[in-house]
Amino acid sequence: PPVVMVWRIAAAAGRETSPVKKMVLGALAVALSNLVLAFAGQLAASGGGLVHWSWLLLFFLVYTAGELYILPVGLSLFVRLAPSGREATAIAAFFLCSFVGYLLSGYVGTWWSLMSPVAFFVAMAGITILSGVVLLVGAPLLRRVNR
Repeated sequence: PPVVMVWRIAAAAGRETSPVKKMVLGALAVALSNLVLAFAGQLAASGGGLVHWSWLLLFFLVYTAGELYILPVGLSLFVRLAPSGREATAIAAFFLCSFVGYLLSGYVGTWWSLMSPVAFFVAMAGITILSGVVLLVGAPLLRRVNR
């Protein structure tokens, strides 16, 4: 509800953010959440191995906010761009893309055993930022499809 409230207030003020920009903002928030964990990991490494639980809480708050800017917006975008009568197919395509992403995340998760925690979370942030850049680069194509 807080995220929807922010979107409604922005829309009422005539400053509604495009779906792609919302998803890019979400990707940046997810990247920031991973950097929070990298920072907490660095604190743990330099301070005896323990950090306060509030770092984990901050991670989940930022990560969840970022995900709320990505998943529902992406699903809505797939449905909006679908040809008339093909909305269910577009939803299936969205979940197929999610499935492929989850498979790739399983592979990327194997990096945990190859890297330090700090390096791992920095790599996750980098991948997420790269995803946001891909969305920005692909945005003009979506505008052409949407016409």
